Amino acid sequence: MIPTTSPQDARTEQLVTDIRHDVVPVVVHGTGVRTYVGGVTAAAIDTSSQFSRRLPWVIAGVVLLSFLLLMSVFPISRGPGEGRGHEPPVGRRRVRRHRPVFQWGWLGGVIGIGKTGPIDPWIR
Repeated sequence: MIPTTSPQDARTEQLVTDIRHDVVPVVVHGTGVRTYVGGVTAAAIDTSSQFSRRLPWVIAGVVLLSFLLLMSVFPISRGPGEGRGHEPPVGRRRVRRHRPVFQWGWLGGVIGIGKTGPIDPWIR
């Protein structure tokens, strides 16, 4: 079955849901047959649903890792003297420690920096 609406249309998503929950169970009831509704549109709907459920965790992870990275590069001042620039060499050393990874690309393959990938339509 090919829907007449576009894959992004809410009616297409409703059609896939109706087929999965109303049509297929009635047809195979009592036969012991296991069925799946597939295709590009159904896979995109399933992927979008999975990403939407995990999006808050992904955002929280990105915020936490960003916070930890910034805290390692720019530590919180521990006294009144440090706020006036009494410790610039330490800050420069901390930045230099991260430069080979982020600017020069060292260990980029290990941590996945520099790779490109497809952008899926997972935010609706």
